[in-house]
Amino acid sequence: MRRFYRLLSALGTVRAQRILGWATWLGLIVTAVVALAVVPADADQGDVQRLMYVHVPAAWVAFLSFGVVFLASVGYLKTGRIHWDRIAVSSAACGSATGAQA
Repeated sequence: MRRFYRLLSALGTVRAQRILGWATWLGLIVTAVVALAVVPADADQGDVQRLMYVHVPAAWVAFLSFGVVFLASVGYLKTGRIHWDRIAVSSAACGSATGAQA
């Protein structure tokens, strides 16, 4: 259980948040390039099938966001530190906005 709390504390650092932010931007750029330039159109549906390249990842991001809400809420309940609550609130906003798009 201590390893879990150490992991939660490590993810709450400024350095970890910057790394996750840059990894997110890199993932978005790579995904856009691959979806729009590399992958050919579907034989039956044509370019309409490319909508899955937007909606499926949006659903995954929504689920991931609410997973972060759960972990940050556990961190807040265990430590009582307000930054865990702030992470949970911001992730919930991100997840609900993403879920509305999917």
